[in-house]
Amino acid sequence: IVLAGGQPLAPERRAGMMTTQWFLAFFTMFATLPRNTASQVYREYLGMDIAKGEGLSPIPNEPRDVDGKNVKQQACAVCHSTLDPLAYAFSTYSGIETSVVEILTNATGTYNAKREPWEAEGYLMGKPTKDLLDWADQARNSDPFKQSIVRMMFRHAMSREVLPHEQQEFEAIWKALPDDKYSINKLLHRLIDTKAFGGRKQ
Repeated sequence: IVLAGGQPLAPERRAGMMTTQWFLAFFTMFATLPRNTASQVYREYLGMDIAKGEGLSPIPNEPRDVDGKNVKQQACAVCHSTLDPLAYAFSTYSGIETSVVEILTNATGTYNAKREPWEAEGYLMGKPTKDLLDWADQARNSDPFKQSIVRMMFRHAMSREVLPHEQQEFEAIWKALPDDKYSINKLLHRLIDTKAFGGRKQ
């Protein structure tokens, strides 16, 4: 196994950082349904933390508890009706494998269509996804992703959150990302030009 540097996943199945061998090994590990992997991506790339009740978008008839983890009980179902559908698209990507054959063939972090049968049953923010590539495509084109990128850069620049009176300029920056072709350089120039940063005077 070639962790922290290996990338055995076929290029046509890659979806950026969330499908590197390290990411899948660290977050999926031995899980049948990779809930932790999905929640980590949802939190870090879309800025929504399910553990804090953020980004909940319940899907009808979920959770089905496909792996027998007793998530149908009322206290769990409120979050898992969003989380489990998020995780279905990740279920065909292997975490840490345990058989000698899989270890020797470097199977950790690879795609296996037969691993689990839920790949095409996923949802992201209430919309169906056919596989993880579709999931990633919808995510990167979403408003939460744009907001998350700009919020991350704002925090680095200002060492704080966006204040209420700065929301209008913050919104203008993230809405400009597609026109700027997601250029961080252009994003930073827009940020420097805001009143929050001190780049413009009234």
